[in-house]
Amino acid sequence: MSDIASKTSYLTLIIPFPDERLAAIAYRTLSVDKEPTRGGVNKTLSVDGNELKVVFVAADVKNLRTAANKFLDYAKLTVETIQMFG
Repeated sequence: MSDIASKTSYLTLIIPFPDERLAAIAYRTLSVDKEPTRGGVNKTLSVDGNELKVVFVAADVKNLRTAANKFLDYAKLTVETIQMFG
């Protein structure tokens, strides 16, 4: 295993919304899905004003990428639903 793959990896995403209410809706929707423990990825969501902040921590870069991609798919669906139904 390479040295870079053995280190803890972090990814922080900040997703802006038009207002605090929509950020809170996205938070409540997306915080339901917990990362499976077998993946070794910890995900923490928080809301700061109109921004949704997501922090991923993983020992394996591949698992981090997989978790982030899955989250972004869910986030995209959430944003599209909010835009449709407001």
